[in-house]
Amino acid sequence: MLRAVSLLLRPARLAALLTLIAAAPAAAAGDPIMPLSQVQRGMHCTGYSVIRGTEVTSFNVLVDDVVYDAANSADILVTVSGPAVDSTGVGPGFSGSPVYCPSPSDGTMQVIGALSFGIGDYDNKTLLATPIESMLGEPVAPPSSARRARPAERRAKPLGTALTLAGLSPRIGEVFQKAARRAGRELVTMPAGARATDFPVQTLIPGSAMSASYSSGDISFGGIGTVTYVDGSSVWAFGHPLDSVGRRALFLQDAYVYGIIASPSLGSGQGTYKLAIPGHDVGTLSGDGVFSVGGTLGALPPRIPMTVTAHDLDTGATQTISLQLADERDIGNPTGVSPMGSVGAAAVAQATYAILHGSPLHTSGDMCVGITVTERAKPMGFCNTYVAAGTGLASDGSGSLSGTSPVIDFGAAATLLDTYRLGPLHVTNVSVTLNLRRGLAQAFMTKVRAPQTRMTRGKTYTVSLSYARPGGARASVPIKIHVPLGMPLGKRDLVLTGTASDLAGGGFSALASFLAPTDDESGPKTIASLSKQIGAIHRYSGVTASFRPRTKKGEALGTPTTNDSLPEGAEGKAVRERQVYRNPKLRLSGAVAVRVLIR
Repeated sequence: MLRAVSLLLRPARLAALLTLIAAAPAAAAGDPIMPLSQVQRGMHCTGYSVIRGTEVTSFNVLVDDVVYDAANSADILVTVSGPAVDSTGVGPGFSGSPVYCPSPSDGTMQVIGALSFGIGDYDNKTLLATPIESMLGEPVAPPSSARRARPAERRAKPLGTALTLAGLSPRIGEVFQKAARRAGRELVTMPAGARATDFPVQTLIPGSAMSASYSSGDISFGGIGTVTYVDGSSVWAFGHPLDSVGRRALFLQDAYVYGIIASPSLGSGQGTYKLAIPGHDVGTLSGDGVFSVGGTLGALPPRIPMTVTAHDLDTGATQTISLQLADERDIGNPTGVSPMGSVGAAAVAQATYAILHGSPLHTSGDMCVGITVTERAKPMGFCNTYVAAGTGLASDGSGSLSGTSPVIDFGAAATLLDTYRLGPLHVTNVSVTLNLRRGLAQAFMTKVRAPQTRMTRGKTYTVSLSYARPGGARASVPIKIHVPLGMPLGKRDLVLTGTASDLAGGGFSALASFLAPTDDESGPKTIASLSKQIGAIHRYSGVTASFRPRTKKGEALGTPTTNDSLPEGAEGKAVRERQVYRNPKLRLSGAVAVRVLIR
């Protein structure tokens, strides 16, 4: 088949696609179109696209042939040339560039289709165009002059599969590029330049740069392409799908093109691409079909406001990132995953990086996440403290990214929201507050002293816990320990266990999961359960106490027993970890013990 897209759609997706096609006019009232039956080999035509900025530029297009595959899906094989494309060829971002050819009857310029699929030729100049009739929803039969597609043409890949995530520092962009690649997605990342706000709102015409975007604002995420056809307020683009899921509710945006990045293909696909950023919100992208994406100018899609506020506790500086996330829940979240995980997580990472002016080797702080929904009076959310120790090696990728743990925690909350499918859920606001400083707010426990080593069950005793900070400063703190009723009598080790640092890194697999649909079909059963699971992302970051069987001299203390693996009866009461001390401004790590006699 010519397209790297499955035509065997699920019934629900097929129904949505048929609805989209039925809504398209049988004969659009925009520019005149040329039926595929009139497209002839050797036609000299003109293509239109934005090469730099927002101005539509023309280039030459030669019709080489009309080809079809085993499913009789027809495409137009063309070769492009001219000053606009000679040095680069075409690639992602050119998808949807309309091709106009002179009518065989009167010479009137008519639209025959849109550049859409690359076949992997070296100079990126020979490719396939999707017939305009297919894009507008009309059935197209290959003309008698059409030939079978050759192997390279059958392996053709969409020009516009690369997604653009704009608004990130290069260091953060690199992390998300790697995560997206592991999730099977190609991602172009770039900082948002002044052009994103300075260039005027564009009137979309055939050849205009546009974006089908999952988010808008300080961080935008979408697929850059080209407008093919405009009929009043209706817009068609790309010449191939975005995700091929039928009905959509995404931002339809204009775009600014910085330039064409030239990269000759080595036979594996298109290397050249447009370096561009999404621009202004101009409407709603409502259809994502097999042959095109389409939308309507004017009203915007349902959206979720999100704000990330980061405070630098060392300098008092504040950084705020504001964005809008496209909300497709009311149409069934057609891709299975919302942009909150991918774009929201990127916003958290960017705020962390920006407020600290990089990724210091050691950082400490806290994050609180609040999610307001119509169906619940109180916001859902959690708060966690973080003590991140990075590796400091650039080759480690996210290993030296100080914000990895907060990013993963936020992504976990977003994933839980996506898995809730058993009732209505309308998210009205997402707020994230980060308080960060450089250095480790951490100390290591050195000794515990118990003035009374003979302890009676049911009573509470005060012990002295000593600790040392990095650099050698020492201190101690009194901690009250309750001896549980019903635990075994005799000799025991009273063990105090701290909380280790949140080692930065190891987050690639988690970040990749935010860019892919979840396979969890069960999910939380109620709003209350959803709220509880999001709240459970909170982690206790203090000291726990347990009474363990005595160890031999010099023997390691071992690891704490988790609540789901406790032994039954009296022994379970003894070894259960009980929270005894927490200082939100200083994390105590390690483990210490003192021998006691329980009576």
